[in-house]
Amino acid sequence: MSTATVTDPVSTEQALTLPPELWRCYRDERRMGSKQREATSHAFEKVGIQKSDTREKLRKLLIAREAERGLVLSAAEREEETLLEAGVEDAAVAQEVKRQLPELQEAWQRLQPLVAVGDPDAIEASKELVSEMRTAKQEKERLDREAKAAEEAEQASVLEAEKAAHKMEPVVAKLKASADQAALAWVQAAVNLRDGQEQQQAFVGRATGGDQMAMRSVRFRPEDCESSLRWALEGSGLLIFRAPGRGQPLSPQEVK
Repeated sequence: MSTATVTDPVSTEQALTLPPELWRCYRDERRMGSKQREATSHAFEKVGIQKSDTREKLRKLLIAREAERGLVLSAAEREEETLLEAGVEDAAVAQEVKRQLPELQEAWQRLQPLVAVGDPDAIEASKELVSEMRTAKQEKERLDREAKAAEEAEQASVLEAEKAAHKMEPVVAKLKASADQAALAWVQAAVNLRDGQEQQQAFVGRATGGDQMAMRSVRFRPEDCESSLRWALEGSGLLIFRAPGRGQPLSPQEVK
């Protein structure tokens, strides 16, 4: 089945929406083990979204939706996946198949009084309806079988995901401990920076006779540490700061 190309959404934040096909591709990539950055890039390529600013906005929407809902299929998504697995690209076609059999049965029943009195046209039409009902019933049974198979496959996939999630618990616990240690190390590095700059500021003050401008030029600024964090977070997909903003490294040598 060919993948439809999704037209880039408009660039305004208010009108930007998350295309269902993009979410489906991203979700599939993540469930196969891809990291968030890799999954978003692959999803954009599959659905044909090229504009960098649109990609960045949609990337945030994808990550936010995953954080809010996770990767488990909703009931509506499961039904849609079932239709796709059954080879039905248009949900309206599947609904028409479901309605066809009762409609044919009603038409057949309306003809029976005329069939009973020997009306040749009614008899012929009744035979045709019987044939169509047989075909519709077979088609419905086929769709039901494929839908059931797809549902069972999805349930098996969910069970596998649950097992995998359970196995990940000790791994995540170690990663959290590692993140905590790294956070403590970063804070200590920032404290060391503050102490060093305060000492430097005192030396500058002594060397310049208390020149306030010179002292301010070397003082410690907490906002510089925040800017450094923002710089380090760029491209990671992590949403830590509530307000948007760009960052710069503390050391000019880190600028690439």
